[in-house]
Amino acid sequence: MFPELRACAEQKVYGLFDLLDGALESHGGPWLLGDTYSAVDACALTLCRWSRGMPRPGASWPHVGPYMNRILARPAVQRALQQEHLQEPWI
Repeated sequence: MFPELRACAEQKVYGLFDLLDGALESHGGPWLLGDTYSAVDACALTLCRWSRGMPRPGASWPHVGPYMNRILARPAVQRALQQEHLQEPWI
């Protein structure tokens, strides 16, 4: 039963990454909402972080990977990762 549950969850998450990748491709801005970084971007980082152990992690999508690297390059994000004692790999 657990392999079926895992496969179903992975397919749902992959669908979310398809949507995210398409949105990033369609507007070409650096952030999910275009030119402005927002809480949505932080939520996307969390989702991507959760997927890092999946067969196809979120960062493997062509637009999501570079987007995640832009988020991770933000000084405030680096400080938050350090304050939370989160270890690499982050995504």
